[in-house]
Amino acid sequence: MTPKLFPVGKPVSSEDIVDRDDFIVRLVLRLSEGQSVILAGPRRIGKTSLALEVLQRLKNNGFYIVAVDLFRVGGKKDLAGAIVKGCFANRTGTRALLTYFTESAKKLVSSVRLSVELEDFRVEFGLPHLTEDEDEILKHALELPEKLALRDGKKIVILFDEFQEASSIAGPGIYKLMRAYFQAQQHTTYFFLGSQASIMKELFGSRKHALYRFAQILAIPPVPKEAWVSYIADKFASRDMQTEETLLEHIVDLTGGHPQDIMLLCSEVYYVLLDAAKSNITRGVLDVAFQRTMEILTPLFSEMWVEAGAKKRAREILLRLAEENKPYLGLHPNEVKRTLDWLVKQGFIEREGRGKYVFTEPMFAAWLLKYN
Repeated sequence: MTPKLFPVGKPVSSEDIVDRDDFIVRLVLRLSEGQSVILAGPRRIGKTSLALEVLQRLKNNGFYIVAVDLFRVGGKKDLAGAIVKGCFANRTGTRALLTYFTESAKKLVSSVRLSVELEDFRVEFGLPHLTEDEDEILKHALELPEKLALRDGKKIVILFDEFQEASSIAGPGIYKLMRAYFQAQQHTTYFFLGSQASIMKELFGSRKHALYRFAQILAIPPVPKEAWVSYIADKFASRDMQTEETLLEHIVDLTGGHPQDIMLLCSEVYYVLLDAAKSNITRGVLDVAFQRTMEILTPLFSEMWVEAGAKKRAREILLRLAEENKPYLGLHPNEVKRTLDWLVKQGFIEREGRGKYVFTEPMFAAWLLKYN
């Protein structure tokens, strides 16, 4: 089966990560040396793709790696299970024992041989006996990585994706509990991702929070337009499809340089060409592809529009930003400022210099102008 020309809807492979190698090297170096790191930014900008590439390089360098997606976790016991399973996925011969955190563990211990193995396993790593106490299970899971690192003579890097969700999963006390274990660990380093940048900055940048200054926040650098143009041209050329450089630049401009939207628009250009049995990208082809892309994104943008309705004047301010970037004109400054702060916190916009705001989803601005 021929692979998709432009990856859409999932983390991309290393060959589709554009102009990020220097940044990836920086991340690998910091994590290798024990510096915990934070990447914060809106969804769909490629944080997970970057992080998975970093983990793969660390694994190639002999590290144990663990990835925990908090969007897939439903409670303390699930969180503990994800950490434990992730830790022992690095080892051989322990996968069967990982059912310790599942209902099937009760069946396993009915076997004398497995019962003995499970007991030895617990003793070796200080795991508790079968219990329904979620707090006890979580505490043992949080101390397990360091025990495993010492036992196997390894260093471990643990990725927590969508880390701002931890408090909704395990309660507001989870950050204090994590800090108590994390700060004492010498062989375990943490890599935090979060789609709500304001919350992540608050968690790690405010003195009132337990994780204050525990990890270093790094800004994901933008990809230069010329790097995107070169990447897109090479991808189309690999299928014998040609275009003018100005049209490729227009693709980047239409998407505001948003990584997933660039991939989506380019993918639609590719399918328009296939449908028309053509190999040359024209402005007409791009216009059709852009319309299809907007239709694909409409459910997402409609949901965002509904969310914006929860705050007075938020929709009005968004429209003003999309039209002329003049949100204060004719309105009370304090009310506008409160609304802008709310929109930043909710991830609709980002502050870019004094009094200037940009959409985290640049195509959302075009959608607002078209449909509202």
